[in-house]
Amino acid sequence: MEPYVEQCIFSGLQEADEPRDAFSMKDVRPASVLGSGAGTQEDVRLARGLIHKYPDLDMPYYWLSHHHALKGDFGEARAILDQGIKRCKRKRYLCDEYGSVEYEADQVLQAVKWWIRSAILQLASNTLDGYGPFMYLAYVAEYCGLKDQSRKLFEITDEIRSIRLNSDGQHRLRIRLEMLEGTDKRAVIAAIEAFMKLQVK
Repeated sequence: MEPYVEQCIFSGLQEADEPRDAFSMKDVRPASVLGSGAGTQEDVRLARGLIHKYPDLDMPYYWLSHHHALKGDFGEARAILDQGIKRCKRKRYLCDEYGSVEYEADQVLQAVKWWIRSAILQLASNTLDGYGPFMYLAYVAEYCGLKDQSRKLFEITDEIRSIRLNSDGQHRLRIRLEMLEGTDKRAVIAAIEAFMKLQVK
């Protein structure tokens, strides 16, 4: 198995049960504004304070990383996610966000890796609650000519939420996918095929 495929499939990431709902925690919920791109420096300070207070709670890392990614500071976004993935009980949302960060940074190979990792964690937990990784992987599989895998991934997406990218989103995705050439494209195909064979029943 190629090293890239092993990184995608056998990351070693494991989750523990996370009973807390960040949106129902009165001191945490206000930081969610960072996820919409409307956050201020005060909201950033709040999120950092929450990370100090709740170091194993995933959502403050998620929101803060998203805030930095929207500003184009991908290095800081990655650093925050790296920290959160090491500390947090629940990791699937952080892996999903990592995929989004890499996608926005035009690092398609890395985006696919993190989307696969998020999808694997969802399947392992029997909790399908994030459509993004499955939907994006479905589009990637479709672009790579993996029709059966793409169809199945869209079916899983629809189990979570019936949603597709709009025409602009699909155009932006295609531009990025066209960056995949030669070895990189073959690696992505191998990773999706391995993921579907080993993880999707």
